[in-house]
Amino acid sequence: MQKRMIDDTDRRMTQLLQKVDDHELNSDVLHQLCQLCQAMEKGDFTEALDMHVKLMTKAYDDHGQWILGLKRLIDLDEKTTK
Repeated sequence: MQKRMIDDTDRRMTQLLQKVDDHELNSDVLHQLCQLCQAMEKGDFTEALDMHVKLMTKAYDDHGQWILGLKRLIDLDEKTTK
């Protein structure tokens, strides 16, 4: 089960990277992603999850696939950091 979830998260993150490469994300979404990444770098998972919620409420219709993977990535990072 864990391997399947990791593989699915990897696939979703690949979708995100493809959208970044193809310039398919608006500046607001990119800004929120940058803030989320900065929070994760600091180990501030509360802030990262807050940024994720903002993405969910503003961009889910267009980007729900990778946003779901992003939540899993935050959770996995938090679990492995503790």
